[in-house]
Amino acid sequence: MNDTATSVNDLKVELDTALQKVEAANAQYEKKCIENEMMRKMATIGGFYQVYIDEIKTQKHKYNVDAFNKINDTYCDLFGEYRYSSHDSFIKSIRRYFKKK
Repeated sequence: MNDTATSVNDLKVELDTALQKVEAANAQYEKKCIENEMMRKMATIGGFYQVYIDEIKTQKHKYNVDAFNKINDTYCDLFGEYRYSSHDSFIKSIRRYFKKK
């Protein structure tokens, strides 16, 4: 192979590497956007409740408490702490929230 062909191949490799880095950065950006949107939703009592209801509607859980645990775990992953100590404390909070409305 001559020097020109080697240079072209080297440029192709560099371009492929750069493209992979851009694609990885885009994927990470999209993931962060989704996490950010979820954080905004879950930051309020009403938003947390809506995410909980949406999770129940998926019918992936046999019991509502399982849906709650999944949402509360997601909250902990995003914020570094659980929003509610238990399903019971969540239900009490929701009752107070809706009484005020």
